[in-house]
Amino acid sequence: MPLIIPSNSQSASGYTISQSIRFNDDDSAYLSRTPSSEGNRKKWTLSTWFKLGNSGINNNFDGLFSAVTSASAFVTIWVNNATYNLDFIQYNGGTTYRVNTPLLTRDPAAWYHAVFVYDSGNSLSTERMRIYLNGLRVTDLYQEAQPSLNYDSQVNATSTLHNIGRAYSSGVYSTYYFDGYQTEIHLLDGYAYDPSNFGEFNDSGIWIPKEYTGSYGTNGFKIDGRDSSDLGDDESGNGNDYTTSGLASDDQQPDSPTNNHCTWNPIEAETLITYSNGNLAIAYSGNSARNMARSTIQIPASTDAFFEMVMTSNLGSGVDFAIGIEDGTAQSDNSNSIYNNAYVIREDGNFIDQSSSGSYGVSFTNTDVIGVWRKANGDLVFYKNGTAMNSGTPAKTGLTGTMFFVAGPFNGASAEARFASSKWTNKPSGVTDSMALNTSNLGS
Repeated sequence: MPLIIPSNSQSASGYTISQSIRFNDDDSAYLSRTPSSEGNRKKWTLSTWFKLGNSGINNNFDGLFSAVTSASAFVTIWVNNATYNLDFIQYNGGTTYRVNTPLLTRDPAAWYHAVFVYDSGNSLSTERMRIYLNGLRVTDLYQEAQPSLNYDSQVNATSTLHNIGRAYSSGVYSTYYFDGYQTEIHLLDGYAYDPSNFGEFNDSGIWIPKEYTGSYGTNGFKIDGRDSSDLGDDESGNGNDYTTSGLASDDQQPDSPTNNHCTWNPIEAETLITYSNGNLAIAYSGNSARNMARSTIQIPASTDAFFEMVMTSNLGSGVDFAIGIEDGTAQSDNSNSIYNNAYVIREDGNFIDQSSSGSYGVSFTNTDVIGVWRKANGDLVFYKNGTAMNSGTPAKTGLTGTMFFVAGPFNGASAEARFASSKWTNKPSGVTDSMALNTSNLGS
């Protein structure tokens, strides 16, 4: 199964996606619309590109889409985080039609493309509910209960709430909010299309986006988050805008299938850290170990790399924070392993050189922005609100090998990373946008 792994995934036609919508399940974030006109309930296609956030940590299910008429009549599409498979359900009055995949979608560093087709008028019963993942039809289904001929779904029905970013089951939405990123979300009303309308394989065999140029039907839409002030704006020309809830303009993010950005990796073994806001925010309320979050993208050897973190809690008096780099060789677990193998600045200004502590910089606390620059020549320099610590003298030299950015909250500390250069607010002199960790910059 070709995965959307970190890659510079422009199509042959040069099609690029510049942004995505970040859904944070802690904010109960979603988009919604109730159609005023009946569409085609027997035939429709949903296509979406998604990247998981804290999958399986906060919720049992990541809800991609749903259409809910009542507690006993709904369509729901989610990622089941117990098994990491895609699940496509039509439920009405105790009758459940369902197909789901045995394939895993659990990599928080990857963009995936999923297409769900409902075509109950198809004479072949096995074609009535279909799932495609990264360009390929899933035929080896974990479960398969196909609808009867010409069975009406809830999608495209009037008086039915359609949701992006939350699913529905057992009469509630509360545990089915999506956490992560979605973009290029298409609903085609009256069309049963395969993924070739939305993507293509590049020369490396990676499934990548291409522009959809077809029709949308009565209730169809294209939502990609390009307008930060109106994330639910329908770009199809139909005017089927979706209303936002729990979303803000900052939830327009530059992370996309054609330029995959770095985040923190929530499937590292440090389960003491909590992740949110698309795996950019980290926190830890305990004090049993100094866990460190690692970046999803590795810093290549002898390469300039920079990022920022804004502190979101008061620090000091035992509330600690550490930020810097590490070579990735330490065991990831609920102990001090990565911390003792890292090169980090602490909130008190001390520099930790693989567990050896010494005075170096200045203290920092809530709202301060800390910059980390690993230079191509191996120098490691830290910044507070854009000003170099220790007059720019490197905290460490000779660190030219491959590295990861790391950060670790302790005893109630929290902070949020800014890996994307468009989010940097205190860029030091000499730092350029090309130093951000994303696949366009890395050329991969």
